[in-house]
Amino acid sequence: GNLNTLQIYDVSSGQWMSSPTPPTMQTARRELACIAHEDILYAIGGWAGAYDAAYLSSIETLFIGNDLAEIESGSAQWSNFEGGGLSVGVFGARAVAYEALILIAGGQGGTGYPTVIHIIDTQSKSITVDADNSLVYCTNYPAAIVADRVWFMFGGWDASTGTITNKYQYMILDPPTANPTRDPTADPTADPTADPTAEPTKDPTRDPTRDPTGEPTVDPTADPT
Repeated sequence: GNLNTLQIYDVSSGQWMSSPTPPTMQTARRELACIAHEDILYAIGGWAGAYDAAYLSSIETLFIGNDLAEIESGSAQWSNFEGGGLSVGVFGARAVAYEALILIAGGQGGTGYPTVIHIIDTQSKSITVDADNSLVYCTNYPAAIVADRVWFMFGGWDASTGTITNKYQYMILDPPTANPTRDPTADPTADPTADPTAEPTKDPTRDPTRDPTGEPTVDPTADPT
């Protein structure tokens, strides 16, 4: 059957956590998308095991705290994501994180294989459908990563051909947020103490009638005799 349990492996001790018992999800599910972002676990979609009604659109979250503090205290509980769920229930989807966003795509739904892309904004606690972009083709159980502002999805089950695929698709994401401390109007080479309207200081000892060698300037119109 489907499980609602959470298992945690402590890499520092090399042991699976047994006490306290990690909290269980509200809905047992399998083949879900799962991702951690800013001390919060997201359990997205999945399958509940009862034909078409089993395609889950719900999203559950669990605040784990810094270094699992909330888990170890026994106070952590799963809750439904306050922004709502997916627009369509799917299992086998994948989720990736980019800055404050979680991008969700792929999988199989009750009406087929959706190409829709869902975006969770972790700051505003909202979820929307990307109205401007969609997958080139839908894949079930793909691998997904973000590298250097590019979202890649590899392999999986290609619904358009009904076969396992070795293809990949990608989407270039927006540039990262600019450094807020940088003044784009500033000239990095400029002297901050300089007055751009002031003339350079003249050498009061320099005689403008003398050439650079220090010799008196010769008047070419003068009669040498």
